[in-house]
Amino acid sequence: MAEREHSAVASRKNDIKEEVLKIEDLPTLPPIAQTLRDMIEEPGILADDVSLLVSKDPALSANFLRLVNSPFYGFPGRIVSVRHALTLAGSNVVRAAASKIGVCITPREQIIGLWEHSLWVALASRLLAERLQFTGVDEVMVAGLLHDIGKVVLCTLFVEEADRVYRAAGERRITVLEAERDILDVDHAEIGLWVAEGWNFPATLKEPIAYHHEPDRSEDRPLKTAVVHLADILVHSLGFGHYGNNVVPELQQSAWKKLQMSVKDLREVVDEVDNELSVTETALYRST
Repeated sequence: MAEREHSAVASRKNDIKEEVLKIEDLPTLPPIAQTLRDMIEEPGILADDVSLLVSKDPALSANFLRLVNSPFYGFPGRIVSVRHALTLAGSNVVRAAASKIGVCITPREQIIGLWEHSLWVALASRLLAERLQFTGVDEVMVAGLLHDIGKVVLCTLFVEEADRVYRAAGERRITVLEAERDILDVDHAEIGLWVAEGWNFPATLKEPIAYHHEPDRSEDRPLKTAVVHLADILVHSLGFGHYGNNVVPELQQSAWKKLQMSVKDLREVVDEVDNELSVTETALYRST
């Protein structure tokens, strides 16, 4: 019996991977999709305004980064900036892509919580990167925004499986990561890596997506992965962007040591994160 159950779970993992590798774009919240469509039809709309909207949404950002990192544009694995991606795509392509963006049918509270969490981790990643005087702060911010893209895939395209995972995590008081591994034999970090590899994302995005719970596994971008890991923990611990589970993942001490931050630095960053998130918590998704 146990062998049959394990075989069924492993088979579902293979099915999920097969479906993930076929994905060409991700759906977003209906109001955000409509806002983008309305925006690009306005005469004289500024590219900065479009870029600002797209860069605050993980699905939209991932979709346009997939587009320009494809072999067609000649930059596979090289484009990280959302603004750069939109510039390379050009207004006509952006308009055509926006017209085809799908909308998700996931329960509103769950998906808004996930979107908020992604945005808050992006902001926290930026503040940490600035404090550590990193080069490529924008890259770290995008990595933070996309770190849970595997959860976006699960919650929008595998709704039944996501419901089982969140229900189990809540009932058993375990992390979503643990519930995913137990129920699906795969977790959102691995699913995110499948997306990142299939969509030719640069290494600076791939590793924080794949290893934000296990930063020691990062070989090419260990510091940026450690930053996203810490940002994720901070946002969880501050209580922003919960979506059905408020169990805080464990902080890897090796990542903390790698960043060489003092306790004073961390306290100041926590205050900055708390202040900025408190100000912006209702600015985007609560109004949708």
